[in-house]
Amino acid sequence: MIEEEAGLYEKLLIDSLHGNLNAVETSFDAVKQLREPHLDPLQPVGTVGAFKGNLNILKFALEKGAEMNRDLALAVKKGSEKNEEMGRYYTENKARIDDLAELKSDPRKGRTDYDVYDTIRRVGEIVKW
Repeated sequence: MIEEEAGLYEKLLIDSLHGNLNAVETSFDAVKQLREPHLDPLQPVGTVGAFKGNLNILKFALEKGAEMNRDLALAVKKGSEKNEEMGRYYTENKARIDDLAELKSDPRKGRTDYDVYDTIRRVGEIVKW
């Protein structure tokens, strides 16, 4: 059963990575209910989508309740370099995103950009992108 759950979660992250909004919408609720309330795929889905420049995935996660936190803000900044659509989103929300991306705004103070990219790297190892 655990392998099946991991496979569903992996598929959700791969679909987020590739910007496949229909597949993300279809599998999101099933994945969320696997270990509710301990497994909430919103933040990773939004972060992976933003990092890869998939604005529709980012918006989906935010609409479902993902928090625009420091990790997500850093992913949006990085994703804004990938395409114009994400670049426009970043420009329109620049002040808020830049403020969240600053260490002074982060209650975890010790976190760095490396932590965010390390998380993305680990997700990449899991889903073999």
